[in-house]
Amino acid sequence: NGNKLFMDSFDSTDPAYSDPSGSYDPNRHKAGATVASNMGIENAVSLGNADVFGRVATGIGGSIDVLKNGVVGDMAWHASGGSGIQLGAASTDADLPFPPIDAPLMGSAPPVDNSGSSYTLMLTNGVYEIGSLKGNIAVFGNATLIVRTEFDIKGNNAIRITPGGHLDLYVYASSALFGSGTYNYLNGGKAKDLRYYGMPSNKNISISGSTSFVGIIYAPEAHVEMSGG
Repeated sequence: NGNKLFMDSFDSTDPAYSDPSGSYDPNRHKAGATVASNMGIENAVSLGNADVFGRVATGIGGSIDVLKNGVVGDMAWHASGGSGIQLGAASTDADLPFPPIDAPLMGSAPPVDNSGSSYTLMLTNGVYEIGSLKGNIAVFGNATLIVRTEFDIKGNNAIRITPGGHLDLYVYASSALFGSGTYNYLNGGKAKDLRYYGMPSNKNISISGSTSFVGIIYAPEAHVEMSGG
């Protein structure tokens, strides 16, 4: 919804389509996005006035609703002032599989930071497990964190991943809240280094305003809501 919503893509390995650190740059983006629904119903995808740099797809028999200022197509289509959906940029062949998540069975208790820093957890190499996550995380290695019951974090550098680090989150909590702040965003964070896996019990994910999140979210059972800037 709204006329300031953009869907696009980038390539962290190509300086022509990312900033010098390999992070997303809105001035060097690509048109590799696909907005899709498996449903084959009327208005299976409702784009409003969004700008999609790429394609849109529904299941067989589905249709797409787009308002007068909505645009879907390649870079040339957008640059030329094209309106609506470019010829060939929509299809009814969406058939997206959502395989189950293969999660670790359990982990050890994570180390708690008592040094007086702003971080609750400072993770290194290993598989960790926690009931409630309400504090900030710093990652200094290849870490996995299982969250069982509660996920509610916010703040500047709420998830900080140092160069060479990686974090896999396996979240069983019914709801997960990413509050205002930054997540793997500062210092040129890469999307591949922060992966969020919502388990079947993870039914809701909320990302509030003024949030910068660099990562991957795979949560097939979750209702995802994003609000604000």
